[in-house]
Amino acid sequence: MGSLLELFLDGTTIKELPSSIQHLSGLVLLNLRECKSLAILPHGICKLKSLHSLILYGCSKLDNLSEGLGSLQGLEKLEAAGIAIKELPPFISLLENLELLPTEIPRSGVLQLPSFFGLRSLRKLNLSDYNILEGAIPSDFSSLCSLEYLDLSRNNLVTLPASLNQLSQLKGLRLGYCKRLQSLPELPSSIEEIDAHDCTVLENILCPSSVYRSKECGGPQFAFSNCFRLSENESSNFVAATLREMQSLANKLLRFQFPIQVKLVTFLLPSIQNTRILRIKGTDSLNQITCGLGINQFLELGLATPIG
Repeated sequence: MGSLLELFLDGTTIKELPSSIQHLSGLVLLNLRECKSLAILPHGICKLKSLHSLILYGCSKLDNLSEGLGSLQGLEKLEAAGIAIKELPPFISLLENLELLPTEIPRSGVLQLPSFFGLRSLRKLNLSDYNILEGAIPSDFSSLCSLEYLDLSRNNLVTLPASLNQLSQLKGLRLGYCKRLQSLPELPSSIEEIDAHDCTVLENILCPSSVYRSKECGGPQFAFSNCFRLSENESSNFVAATLREMQSLANKLLRFQFPIQVKLVTFLLPSIQNTRILRIKGTDSLNQITCGLGINQFLELGLATPIG
């Protein structure tokens, strides 16, 4: 049986797995999705050292995950949405190859976050709507060196940890409806999307100029709609920094003899009473820069090099 690679028991009425499952030494995938009668996992499952994917989605009677699962160093995918655990188990931090964190647990009370140390392969982290309070994010947050997408929306954070700047692979940051969030720290230059919609007390944004540089043809996107405390001056500064980067890029593109059009950045800004924000000082070659303010304060900035 050591040659069996995948075992699908999804949707069955199985109540427990046999202890002999430990002999499936070559097992790579174990699918127990929607096994609604499954109440316990045998300790033998912790001996499946080749296991890459463990799918427990919808096992609604499963209320405990053995600490021994932390020994499955090859585990990359752990789907645990809809199971009956009350908090993230501490062993999660031992799974160095885990790419997706199972956070779909009942949203009652305050989520106790485990240490993130060791989760160097984690790419996505969804912690939205877990009543995370100020100071609750572990200090070792910066160890998530492969993290690309972070969702902290609908929490009670006032500030974000400064260690966010050390997440060099971070592309997307979602903060929508964080009603107490007052400021954003300096973010890594890899960032391509910030969604801070309805962060109604947000006042300060600290971003290095490299954040505004075009990553791909589509350009980065920033949403700050309904951030009413984000003053017009602050918004202007934010856009001005973008225009300076665009001016620099435009100057570099002038050496080419063919037309180039690039949409560099998209903003969704707080309500603006007039269009003074589009007249930014220090941009001498505005003929190379196009600005468009559409409905709902949707601002697109781009550039085009002249033909010839």
